[in-house]
Amino acid sequence: MQVGDGNELDQNALPKMIREFKAQWQEEQPEVYVMDAAFYKEANLIQFSSSINWISRVPLTIKAAQEITQIILPEQLDKSTKYKGYSLCTVCSQYAGVQQRWFVVESEERKQADLKALLQNIDKSLNTKNQSLKNLESKKFACEADAISAAEDFSKTLKYHSLNGLEIVAKPHYKSKGRPRPGDEVSHYTYYIKATLVENEAAIKSYQNQAGRFILATNLLDEIDEKKWTSELVLQEYKAQQPTENGFRFLKDPLFFASRVFLKSTKRIHGIGDDYDIGSYGL
Repeated sequence: MQVGDGNELDQNALPKMIREFKAQWQEEQPEVYVMDAAFYKEANLIQFSSSINWISRVPLTIKAAQEITQIILPEQLDKSTKYKGYSLCTVCSQYAGVQQRWFVVESEERKQADLKALLQNIDKSLNTKNQSLKNLESKKFACEADAISAAEDFSKTLKYHSLNGLEIVAKPHYKSKGRPRPGDEVSHYTYYIKATLVENEAAIKSYQNQAGRFILATNLLDEIDEKKWTSELVLQEYKAQQPTENGFRFLKDPLFFASRVFLKSTKRIHGIGDDYDIGSYGL
């Protein structure tokens, strides 16, 4: 146990902590290291691909993880015999060039909460994008190609909706001022976008599939490991982190601190320590 630098990212701190622990620990080395998503980045996976056995949560910011959680069908998930309301599915992966097993885990309780949040996000997105579409429709373009390009760019920003009934409307402009008369010559045209927003059912369905799901990964791959380290056991070991984290939750409780002092350098910390009793300040 040690005090870490609050400015250092967990992704960078974890490898150093693992190396120091392995060097200091005199007993039998742990069979497996269980970590949260902070561990799971390309450099760490490559560095520890063969030196330790690990279980880690996979960040859903990774494109491959998003795709897997969206395309797995409900019937591909097996209900957990140990944890009520959980279902699991095992898939193979080679992320960052490291062979591993991924376990897609679905929590029914979390799924209901995610689906409720999804509906709220869809409504919020519709209101926001409708306003953006109105602004786009009021904009004039010098040519039809520019208007089409702008509509395509806007379409790429849509997460839950798509453009429907897209039209490019040409507005003529005349050389003479006022109401045009028959035979007046058109000097040029400006072009406007006209469309409506509709729900993208395919996109929404993929997010509905993703609701309540997360991925656990491990490099425990050989035949013996696969028989022992089943999806159920991997989930059990990952969930076992919670009691440990809860045990240290008090460290972040404001009531735990008698007073807070923020200093920018170790020199200043030493300085205040010479003048005052550091213990009374909870440093």
